Amino acid sequence: MPDFEGIEEVEPIERQKQYALTEALWSELKKQGLSDGTPGNIECYFYAKNIEAVHALLPAFEDWQYEMIEPSTPTDDFVVRLVSPLVHLSEDSLLGLVDVSLIAAHQSTCTFDGFQVDTSGFRKSPWWKFW
Repeated sequence: MPDFEGIEEVEPIERQKQYALTEALWSELKKQGLSDGTPGNIECYFYAKNIEAVHALLPAFEDWQYEMIEPSTPTDDFVVRLVSPLVHLSEDSLLGLVDVSLIAAHQSTCTFDGFQVDTSGFRKSPWWKFW
């Protein structure tokens, strides 16, 4: 997997932690019937201390939909939920997204909190169903 420009600024321990979480996510998705190339949407979550950080984060995810939850108290962070367009999923693509997300978080002063994949469309077909 290629290193993306800016990855050297990301804390190596955080990168390792997110890789481990992503590998565990991929393993769980495979148990649910997902395979390389399955189409799906990815949701990424970030925390931002202020609205400027949110606006600095968004250009890294141009074609993604976003939702921002404003803090309920002055000490809370903004929560940013980004949803990818339909993509073909694979372990390598998810690991690459970890790097992209960590770099974007670092450059925007946000905190990357991981992602999830919508599994509602992934169902194992019964062995007897041919269509």
